[in-house]
Amino acid sequence: MSRPYGNKIGGNHYVNRKRQTIATDWNDVSDDVEYLLRENNKLSSLVMNILHFLSDNGANIDYTNLFIDGNDQTTKFDEDFEIIDVEQGLYKDGDIIAQNTLILDVVKNMLKKQVKANYINPIVSINSIETLNVEIGETITPEFNIVYTKNDAGNIIDYSILLNDIIVFNNVTNSVLPYTAPTSTTLLDENTVLKYKTKIHYAEGIVKNDSLGNPDILNHITEGTIMSNTIEYKAFRKLFYTSDSNKDEELNSENIRNFESNIFNPQKGMKFQIKVNEGDNRYVFAYPTNLGEVTLVKDLQLGEVTDTLIKYVISVDGANNVKPIDYNVYLYKSAVNYLADTFYEITI
Repeated sequence: MSRPYGNKIGGNHYVNRKRQTIATDWNDVSDDVEYLLRENNKLSSLVMNILHFLSDNGANIDYTNLFIDGNDQTTKFDEDFEIIDVEQGLYKDGDIIAQNTLILDVVKNMLKKQVKANYINPIVSINSIETLNVEIGETITPEFNIVYTKNDAGNIIDYSILLNDIIVFNNVTNSVLPYTAPTSTTLLDENTVLKYKTKIHYAEGIVKNDSLGNPDILNHITEGTIMSNTIEYKAFRKLFYTSDSNKDEELNSENIRNFESNIFNPQKGMKFQIKVNEGDNRYVFAYPTNLGEVTLVKDLQLGEVTDTLIKYVISVDGANNVKPIDYNVYLYKSAVNYLADTFYEITI
């Protein structure tokens, strides 16, 4: 079908001729849209360019009923028009512009972009009320809080507590409560680890609108489950050390465990300091034999210590006299009491 090409189309309605070319693809149409809106903001010219393009691409446009003045237009498609291999505004490949659709509506849809609603998934976390790390031999009763933030999901339907991936508690409720383990556990070695997490079963969430004000049902959050982080209760040995004036005291498990200072979970290569107070006549430190020999003892004022430290291997209990293991015990005895405070750095 032929289309109007001259400057004047019916009555006193004109096609914009500031650009002498007619759109040949959808990118050109986009360029024309930007140009026309920027140059003169004339809807009539914009619509005419769209009409030209659609006619060139097979649309059956009836110009006999054309009325365009920038505020109103009644031209419609007189048959269905399929979008092929292009995407523009709200249109994509395979869409059908139905018969009797207003050209003005097509233009509006070409200048719109659908932005999907932003849905935020629920989150759940747990945090221990008590310390997670204890000494071997200690007995603990795990207790922790559960925090569920539903965001755009629904309320809680039920939740479970898992210990080492086995469900030990389940509650049908719409809220979570702090959890306390029903029984206590004694941690006997480094391999005894209590791993807790929670699983939340939540309801379907709200439906939000997309950028065009239409309900975005496709992307809303449906009923589902979510797993929390994992918290781990672990047990470790301690390093013990002291300085005092009891150089002739017997070294045994009880006395070593009663040293004034200790370090939790010592590691090979770690450093720590011992302060020997004025008037003291010894310092002692002890740690598990599996960490090997001491690497360095250094007086922080004078440098590496060359005096002889006496080494013992002594069986030292865990907490509550549980499961003793061998410790390397290093003792330095001074012939006279220290005349001033002295600091030593020990490297295991």
